[in-house]
Amino acid sequence: MRHHVFERALNRSPAREPTTLKALAKNAYVQVRRPRLLLAVCLAGIASSVVYPSDLSSYRDTPRSEHVLVTGTERYGRHINTIAVVALPIVKRDPIGVLQIVYLGVTGAIMTHGLKRALDPVVILGVRLGERPYGGRHNMPSGHASLASSAVYFVGRRYGWWHLFYLLPVLLLTMLARVALDAHTGSAVIAGALIGIFCAALFTGKHRS
Repeated sequence: MRHHVFERALNRSPAREPTTLKALAKNAYVQVRRPRLLLAVCLAGIASSVVYPSDLSSYRDTPRSEHVLVTGTERYGRHINTIAVVALPIVKRDPIGVLQIVYLGVTGAIMTHGLKRALDPVVILGVRLGERPYGGRHNMPSGHASLASSAVYFVGRRYGWWHLFYLLPVLLLTMLARVALDAHTGSAVIAGALIGIFCAALFTGKHRS
């Protein structure tokens, strides 16, 4: 009799979280509720940025900015989002979050750098998509904007949207700095930011505290 009572109690006990790497990796993927509308909007925005690229001549008419806000963001400020997205899962002891960062980081790198190389020679409306305002290559899309925006979505979705109070301004300043320094065109930073959000939305689930 006691044996059956013990078995029933055991069966009713809450399931333990998986501890093996394989189980954690699976949970990191399946726990995500993917916002289909947001993903579709991001893809449409990326396509629009490619089809309607920025006019390079408009950037070359003005010199690169040396404003302290621009240079400070480029040298130091843009790293705030990267620090936050790496540090928060560690501080919160969130292995699922760490694995989701790996997923979105690998996907984001493949998507961003793959498009940089694929679009580099493409010419649309007389503009070579890969040409930067100062004449360099691999303009489209911006890797800096992609990295900053993926951090905004990941941290906000997983740990609370209040984090956007400091992460979102960093993203906007990063995008502004890349354009003001003639490192990217406006369409390239918009495409990069949308790629970052797209990849983060694919692999970010809400943290179960």
